[in-house]
Amino acid sequence: MLPRVLYQTFLVLNRANSEGKEPNLQKNLPKLEKSTRRNLRIALVGFKKKPRGAHRMPEQEVSGDAGLHGFLDALNACDLLPRQQEWFNVDVAAMFASTPIHFHELDLDTGKSLLFLKDSLTLLCPQEHVLHHFPRHLIHCFVDDRRHHVLMDDDPVFRAELFSISPLEEQLCWVAQSANEHDVPTLQSKIAKWLAWLNRS
Repeated sequence: MLPRVLYQTFLVLNRANSEGKEPNLQKNLPKLEKSTRRNLRIALVGFKKKPRGAHRMPEQEVSGDAGLHGFLDALNACDLLPRQQEWFNVDVAAMFASTPIHFHELDLDTGKSLLFLKDSLTLLCPQEHVLHHFPRHLIHCFVDDRRHHVLMDDDPVFRAELFSISPLEEQLCWVAQSANEHDVPTLQSKIAKWLAWLNRS
């Protein structure tokens, strides 16, 4: 009895799947004994309705063009000298034309910029027209939460730093800090982004 019912069930499921409908086994199959229905349920555990249409996972890679243009647009918020602006728009743009920039950080006061690439960081210093490149495996993160310390006026209550293991004159020291406790969640979000980049596979 069970093999014949399984065959009939397969026909019902196949017809429903091709029409995009939910199968109605009670209507299309003959009445079965209780034990047979139980065995049938066990036998049909692996059946699932096939999704209509393919669903691809979104791409995670950042395009070099989009990342570069986003970075150059963000520079408009900085008060840069014309020669510094030209250095970014001409020289830096040419050097990173084929390199994906995952995200960037910007010091609005100085124009110094940190570009997060696939496996490295690049520090751009517009005053000197200098570019520093640091492999990711040499980058470390340090976080100092001082909310429960006795502090002097204007001392930071929360401080985070990205630094490099490299010669002193070439070291990276990128600091995010605040003396206001209300800024701590924002700083923690920034640190989360740093750590995600440092630990990406």
